[in-house]
Amino acid sequence: MGRSLLGILFITVDTTRAYSCGTPLSTDHSVVKDAYDTWKSRYVKSTGNDLCCVRRPTNSDDCVSEGIGYGMLISAYLSDQDTFQCLWSFAKSKFDANGLMNWHIDSSGNIAGSGAALDADEDMAMALLIGCESFGASNLCSDGRSLITRLMLYEIDSATATPKPGDGWGGCDVTNPSYFAPGYYTRFANVTGDGRWHAASNQLYDIIGRVNAHSSTGLLPDWTDCNGNLGASAVSSFCKDSGRDFWFDAVRSPWRLAVAAAWDCDAKASSQVNKMISFFDQGGGASQVKTGYSLSGNALGGNDQGCFLAMASTLYVHSSDDSKRSAFWAALSGADPSDYFCDALRMLALLFTSGLMTPTFAPPSPPSPPSPPSPQFTYACSSGQCVQQGTSGPYANATACHTSCFSRFSCDHDSQTCAVSSFGAYAGKDACESVCRSAACSNKPYAQCGGTSWKGETCCPSGFHCQGQGYYYQCVPGGSSTDLSRHEPLRPGLLGGSHSASDSFMPRYTDDASSPPEVRYQYHSAAKRP
Repeated sequence: MGRSLLGILFITVDTTRAYSCGTPLSTDHSVVKDAYDTWKSRYVKSTGNDLCCVRRPTNSDDCVSEGIGYGMLISAYLSDQDTFQCLWSFAKSKFDANGLMNWHIDSSGNIAGSGAALDADEDMAMALLIGCESFGASNLCSDGRSLITRLMLYEIDSATATPKPGDGWGGCDVTNPSYFAPGYYTRFANVTGDGRWHAASNQLYDIIGRVNAHSSTGLLPDWTDCNGNLGASAVSSFCKDSGRDFWFDAVRSPWRLAVAAAWDCDAKASSQVNKMISFFDQGGGASQVKTGYSLSGNALGGNDQGCFLAMASTLYVHSSDDSKRSAFWAALSGADPSDYFCDALRMLALLFTSGLMTPTFAPPSPPSPPSPPSPQFTYACSSGQCVQQGTSGPYANATACHTSCFSRFSCDHDSQTCAVSSFGAYAGKDACESVCRSAACSNKPYAQCGGTSWKGETCCPSGFHCQGQGYYYQCVPGGSSTDLSRHEPLRPGLLGGSHSASDSFMPRYTDDASSPPEVRYQYHSAAKRP
């Protein structure tokens, strides 16, 4: 699927069939273009030296890694390379000792909150893979693989495969379901070959299954643990109701699961998505989305036109109700949250629901291995020896030369080809080919074709075969054109060649007339004579 270049040059692409499962709510990309231009002008700020971040105007213009991840995803999908690169450069300039971005940077560029946040890091990693395709930049694929490796090392619990909140805390005792990104994890496994990403997906679905025991709404809490308990004491100081509710962390879960269902037709993601669609349908649809819910479905706030509307709309990529799909698109495209967090989520929702958030990326093929060096010398067969012959000899190495020079070969006169044969008539491939590649067999019907001390032709014309015993073989009717050397044991002096004293041979005859000549005549070394 191609990318649209928005905010710089608007290119229309067909996204009606963007996803393996699900259908975009709209293909009106002009809405996405306008929203991106507004979002970028509001929140992307230069910090000098070709660096930029996504600012939080209501937090003294500080920056957080979460915003960098969102900005990199948005600019990668919309092929805005300059913005993408300055955001990624900013992130790298704020790495901690584990090679992950410190989560909080103040307006002066100082680290105000140390340690990494998984959600930001996995969004950055996915953005790097998308950017690799969008910009044709192989270094981004390398950066992506490196970042994914560090995510597994520091932000996935090695004992339980549970996604951790960051590189310095959490695991089975506390985890954030809105960080669960199974659609990403499939790509991370494919790119790195690390099967532990599949284990992480299995674990997060197990946790979601345990959370579902508390409610049928499909909504997930801000925080939980491996047992699916609601909330966590570790976050009670900064989370509403200790993270028990579907609130401003959990609001992202519908999007992350809808993405996995769309990209991979993930059955577990689809099941959770369908639960949430049913919940929002029963609650009145787009116009009745509230600002937060308890997991049982009780509204925690009034009607919402920001974060909760945006993320609920992503579910309807998987709805078959056209009227509800249209209503969510109309509400989403007409919303203007004017808030750092909700504006970013709206941009992500617009990308996904318009079919622009595709999973396809094609990292450049690894460079071809260098060609093997040219041989320093080759070999030729000369006077019964293999000798070096610069680079013009017919054999690339001594082994090939010895095989050709000293092996015995037989000739198939029908195909005029030579092959190595223990009982071949010709000493060396060259000797065989000089005869075999010339004319067809010159023997006439009933001509001699073998026997003790016979040095003539050992082949027979078409329709005849070589048959006999002892000292005389002749071409007799039956079979195809044959060469005795193709199926007869080599007898001393039969077809030329020599043997050392230790390899002298004597015939041994058997009276079994049913046996073919090659069985009736066997040759044994002199030391084994009967």
